[in-house]
Formats: sequence, C-alpha cells, structure tokens
Amino acid sequence: MRAIWTLALLLGCNSGKEEVTQEGDVDTGTSAGGDTGGIIEPLSSFESGRYRAYYFQLLDDLGDAGEAQGLDLDGDDVIDNKLPSVLPMVVTISGNEALSLEGLNGSISDAMSADQLIMLMEAQHEGTELTLDVLLGAVGDGDSLAVDEASYGPDGSPQARLNGAFASEKRFVVSSDRIEIPVIFDAALPPVLLPLAMASIEGTMEEDAAQGTLGGAIPVDDLVSQVLEPLLPPEDEYDPEDYAGLERDALLDTVRDLGNESLADIELEDGSMAVSAALIFGADASDW
Repeated sequence: MRAIWTLALLLGCNSGKEEVTQEGDVDTGTSAGGDTGGIIEPLSSFESGRYRAYYFQLLDDLGDAGEAQGLDLDGDDVIDNKLPSVLPMVVTISGNEALSLEGLNGSISDAMSADQLIMLMEAQHEGTELTLDVLLGAVGDGDSLAVDEASYGPDGSPQARLNGAFASEKRFVVSSDRIEIPVIFDAALPPVLLPLAMASIEGTMEEDAAQGTLGGAIPVDDLVSQVLEPLLPPEDEYDPEDYAGLERDALLDTVRDLGNESLADIELEDGSMAVSAALIFGADASDW
C-alpha cells in the first residue's frame, strides 16, 4: 500500500516542470531583498540526509489515463521513456520473460526484499548546490548497512553523483552527463551497475524521506552487454533452437543492430544511440 501511495504522489508531482533558466539549470531563487551584492538565498533549509530505498521500479511509458510518464531528457518538451516499448521485442528474441517490464520489476522487488539489492542515497546541500549520490549498499557485520566498494570509481568518486538545486523547500532537480546505478535483472545474478547517460532526478526530499523519478538514456551497447548477455545461457549450454535459430553471438548482434537502427530514441554526444528509461523510487532516512 505504501508503494501505491508513493507512486500516486510521484505522478502528481511530475505533472509539471520546475522553472528552468535558458541554460537548462534549475532556478535557485533570487537575490535576498534589495542589493545584496549578488548573494543568492537557497530555496530550501535542507542540509543533508542519508536514505535507503524501499521502492524502486521501472516506470511504464503510459499511465492509466494514457498520459506519458517519465522525464524530458533532451529539453524538447516531450517525455522520454522508450524502454517499456522496446522490452517486448527483447523478450520475443531472447525468449526470456524476465526481460519484460513486469519481469524486471518483479526481480527488482524480490531482490530488495531479500537484501540482494540495496540502494542507498546520500544528499548534501551547501549554499544553493545540491549533490546527490546513488550508491549500492551491502549488509555488513551485525546486519549493519555499508556502501559496496563497487559504488566508487578508481579515483574514489561515486559512480552515480548528480548535481543540481532545490526549486522549493522540498522539490529538487539534479542531473549528470553519465552515472551507473545498481539494478538487478535476475534473482540468481548479483546486481549490475547500469550506465545511464543524460541522467536526471526530479522529486522531493526532506530529512526523513525522499522520493522521485530517475530518468536517463541507456546506451544500446551497454543494454546488450550488461543486461541481455548475462541472462543468456553460456555458450556450452546455449541452444539456437530456443532463440529463433540464431547462434549466441548472432543473437546479440541482431539485438544490438536493431537497437541502434530502429529502437533507440536518443543520440548521445559521441554519436552512439541510447534507449530512454525512467524509474520511480521511495526512500526513508537510514543510518549507514
């Protein structure tokens, strides 16, 4: 029931967009009363917070009333969330129902309930700048929570760090050119860090809770190599008859070519193609 109320809240919150400057940055407010020497007052009193997600699901492209769901990633005033319409084709080619929208959300939900997938978030608000890290969690000694080392890159910085600002006391928008978020696609396999280009999160945050919509573009090559390939049987167990008569490498190449040529809806700065996606989450304050 809690997840249903969270979903209703999120869809209501995302019916409009925050005010944005011409450069695409969130409007963080105006100078405090009169001539203040250019000092900008933050729009929120929030300082910092740590959270653990209790809900994390892929968002369908259309709501119950046929309304588009997701985020506008490229600023063209059109919601970008192509993944749900791509997954049926992937299921047909791979023969793996786990790659349907329902299958993926079921795997994520089961993994979160079993502590196989733990998504942590840490937020810092200094001045008018908000920094939000999305981290893979782990259960340590005495059932204490810790951050999995996979959450950090070689230089020690988080794989998923987004920057932005509050647009009101609770509403916020953060973004990043590229992040990697923890996702699980099969209960029998460990979580993977899924790349998201043009990543953005819009939502609400306060001391004891955070919720929002996470949108981004999954590069087609990464979708094939990090999602589809691990879910296929290994070469010595793979039977082409189960996959439209295609050998394993041929199947992956077919999906990759089809994705790049017909299914992707976002062209990235390097010219590669990507499929837009959106997820919704709810999180409670947590100590770790």
